[in-house]
Amino acid sequence: MMNDLAEEITQLRAYQQIQQLPIRYANCMDRKDIEGLLPLFSDRISMGAAGKGREGVRAFYTGAWSRFRRSVHRISNHSINLNSADSATGHVYCLGEQQVEEGKWDRLMMSYDDRYVLEDGLWRFASRKLSFWFRDIDGQRLLGSDYELVPSLPDSCPEWQSFFSLKS
Repeated sequence: MMNDLAEEITQLRAYQQIQQLPIRYANCMDRKDIEGLLPLFSDRISMGAAGKGREGVRAFYTGAWSRFRRSVHRISNHSINLNSADSATGHVYCLGEQQVEEGKWDRLMMSYDDRYVLEDGLWRFASRKLSFWFRDIDGQRLLGSDYELVPSLPDSCPEWQSFFSLKS
């Protein structure tokens, strides 16, 4: 009985810590707080062409932040699956607004598929895969993404594709 309770407390703590990751991420994004953002990521993460580890994270976000002045990110619909004592996956929605120039803001409905890892007693992002539902730019709603290698939602979801193939 005691083991079950200890295990349950460990799992609840994991859910709580993982749930805070996207929230802290959004806060750091909006403040352009690179030092606050770095510890949210595993030091083994790959940031593609920007590099690996936290220096890759620094290079990636420094470049990304140069494309907008201000931002507001709102996190919702966070689901988490604990795979083992030190790994988990999750899915989270994010509605972001970015000031791209004075008086002009873009609205982005995004989704992240995340992998999490427990390192040194802290849960961190092991990877983040960004997808777009839509982008409102210059008063026009653009579905999905025009960025290479960024999936468009819901088109890239197998369940969505299966639903519409059944209707055909």
